[in-house]
Amino acid sequence: MLHMPKNVLRNLKSNSLFLVFAAFCLYLLTLGGLSTLPKWLWIFPALGLLAAAAAIPKLLRARTSSRRQALFQNGTAGVCGLLCGLDLYFALPQNARWTSLFADRPNAEILCLSLFAAVTTLVWTVLLSGLFAHIPASLSLENVGKKGISLARGRDIRTAAFCLVTAFVVLTVCTKSSFLYPLNDWVDSNCFFTVGKALMNGKVLYADIYEQKGPILYFLHGLCYLLSRESFFGVYLLELLAAAAFLFFAAKTVFLYTTRGIYVWLPLFAAAVFTSRSFCHGDSAEELCLPLLMLTVYLGERAFRRGELLPWRHWMCVGIAAGIVLWIKFNILGFFVGWALIPLYQSLRKGGFAALCKAALGVLAGVGIASIPVFVYFALHHAFGALWEAYFYNNLFLYAGLQTESGTFTDTLLTLFFRMRSAVCSNYLYAVPGVAGLVWYALTVRGERRLHMPLAALLLAICVFPGQLALPYYSLVLAVFAVWGMAALCKATERFLPRQKPWLGRTFAAASLCAACLVSFLFSQNVYLMKIQKADMPQYKFREIILSIDDPTLLNYGFLDGGFYTTTGLVPQNRFFCRLNIPLEEMYSAQDADVLSQQTDFIVTRSTPLQAAGYSCVAQSSLYFEGWDFTYYLYASDRVLPQLLENGVLEPAYQQMYTD
Repeated sequence: MLHMPKNVLRNLKSNSLFLVFAAFCLYLLTLGGLSTLPKWLWIFPALGLLAAAAAIPKLLRARTSSRRQALFQNGTAGVCGLLCGLDLYFALPQNARWTSLFADRPNAEILCLSLFAAVTTLVWTVLLSGLFAHIPASLSLENVGKKGISLARGRDIRTAAFCLVTAFVVLTVCTKSSFLYPLNDWVDSNCFFTVGKALMNGKVLYADIYEQKGPILYFLHGLCYLLSRESFFGVYLLELLAAAAFLFFAAKTVFLYTTRGIYVWLPLFAAAVFTSRSFCHGDSAEELCLPLLMLTVYLGERAFRRGELLPWRHWMCVGIAAGIVLWIKFNILGFFVGWALIPLYQSLRKGGFAALCKAALGVLAGVGIASIPVFVYFALHHAFGALWEAYFYNNLFLYAGLQTESGTFTDTLLTLFFRMRSAVCSNYLYAVPGVAGLVWYALTVRGERRLHMPLAALLLAICVFPGQLALPYYSLVLAVFAVWGMAALCKATERFLPRQKPWLGRTFAAASLCAACLVSFLFSQNVYLMKIQKADMPQYKFREIILSIDDPTLLNYGFLDGGFYTTTGLVPQNRFFCRLNIPLEEMYSAQDADVLSQQTDFIVTRSTPLQAAGYSCVAQSSLYFEGWDFTYYLYASDRVLPQLLENGVLEPAYQQMYTD
C-alpha cells in the first residue's frame, strides 16, 4: 500500500489514451440526450462498457510485480466502464423524462455539471483501480482450503438455533404481524389472509374469490388462518420460519468460504434486510421467497467449492424452489434464469449434452413436484380456466400494462436504471453490502463463474422492475445478494478473531444480537404502530358494530383490503371483496352492482364517503398509514340500522342522530 501513489501515477500515465476516450464517452453519455448530436454517437458509451466487460476477467490475476502494471491497466478499464452509469446519477435530475430531454438544448449549468461528473468519475476510477490491486490474498474466494467445506451436523444445529433466535429478535420488532403490534394493517397482507381464510371455508380460488398473486401464497395463509383466525399470529410464525431459513442458508453459504465471523455479522445482516424500506409492513410475497432464493445460491456455491457439477438431486431441489416461486409470484423467476446460465454451461462443457439434459430433467422434475398441490386443487374444482385468466393472463397483459409505458429501448434502459437507483438509495443498509459483495465476488473468483451472481442479479432486476410502476417491496428479493457483502466482512473478521479464544467470538455474537435489536427499534419504519391501541383503530371500532348483529355480511368497497375482514373473522360473500391495483372493468362493475343490490349489511370505504341509496353512515375513524391520515367510513344497510340502535353499539352522536 505504501507504493500505491507511485503505482497509481504509473497507471494514469499508461492509460492516458484510454482515459481521454473514457472522458469523452462519459461526457456524451450525459449530453447525448440534451443536445442535437447524432444518436449514432451513443455507440461510444456502448463501446466503453464492452471494453470494461472484456477487461474485468483480468482483474486481480497478477500476483508478481512484473504483471502488476497489466493489472492496473485492466483495472482502470474495468472500473471506468462500471462507473459510467454514475454519471447519469449526478448529471440528470431525478424525475427527468428521458424522451423530453432529446428536445431540449443544453444550458451552461447542465454542461458544467456533466463535465464535473465525468472528471469526478475518472478520478475515482484511478483511485479504485489502485485499491483493487491491494486486496489481500486472504480475502479471495479461491484461496480457501477444503476446510471451508464442513458438513458437521452439530454446527448446522447450532447455526439453525442461532438463526431462529436472530429471526425472533429482529422480526418481532420489524413485522407488523408480530404480537407487539395491534394488527398488521398492510392492505396486501390482509388480502392474502382474507383469501386464505376464504379457501379454508370452501371458496374456490380465483373463481369464487379474486386476487392476483399465486395459489401457494394463499394456501400458506390458509394454514396460518387455521392457527389464528382473527389475528396475524399464524402469519408471524410463518414469517419467523421463513426468515430463519433465509439466514440459515446465508450462513451455510458463508461457511463454504470461512469458518469464523458469521455469528458476529449475521444479526446485523438480518437487521439490515428487515429494517429496510422494501420490507414494508411484513408478510410480502417477496419475503417468503427469500429462503428459496438463498437455498439456490447455497447449492450453486457448494458445487463450485467442491469443483464438481451440480448433482441431479440438487437440480431437482432448485426446480422445487423455482416451482414454489412460480406459484407465489412468477416474475421472481428471473433470478433462477440468470442463476442457471453458468451451471448449465458448465454441465454442457464438462459433461456434454447428456449432463445438460440431466440437469434440465432435474429442474423439470422439481417444478412438477412443487406444482402437484396446485394442479390437484384446480383439477378437483375444475378451475384451470380461472387460474389461467386471473394469475397469468391478467398479470401479464393487464397488470403489466398498467406498469409499462410505450417507449424506445433507451427509455426502457433508463427506466430500469432509475428503478435500480431508487432501490439502492431506499435500501442502502443491504444494497451497499450487496453491490460491494457482487463486485468482490466477480473480482475474486475465476473463469466463467465470475458472471454467475452478476447474471442472477441482472436478470432478477430486469424481471422485478419491468416499467414505470415499482412499489417499494419489489426490491426486497435483491437482499439475497447482500450475503456476499457479509461473506467479505466475515473473511476480514476471521483474521482478527483468535482461534485460542472462542469466548471472544461468543461475546461479539451476543453484542451483535443486542445491536441488531437496537437497530431494529431505531430504523424499522413500523414501530410507530406499537404505540396505537386496538381500541383506537378503525378495524376494531367497526368490529364491535358489525358483530352486534347475527350473520353479518361485509364489503370492502373501493380500496384494497383494510383489515376489516380479519378483525371480524368474516368470509367475503363477494368475488371481488376489495378493489385491487389492476385495471379490471369486471371488478369495478361487480363492486358497484353489489352496492346497488343492497344485499350487503355493511360497507366500508376509505377517504371517499359512499353515495348510495339504502345505506347510512354509522361510524367513522382515522388511521395513519404509509404517510397519510386516512378516514374510514362504515355504512350500514337501512334494514339493519334499527337493530344497531336497539343494541346501543353506535357512538352517542350517531345514536342520537338516527334516534331523532
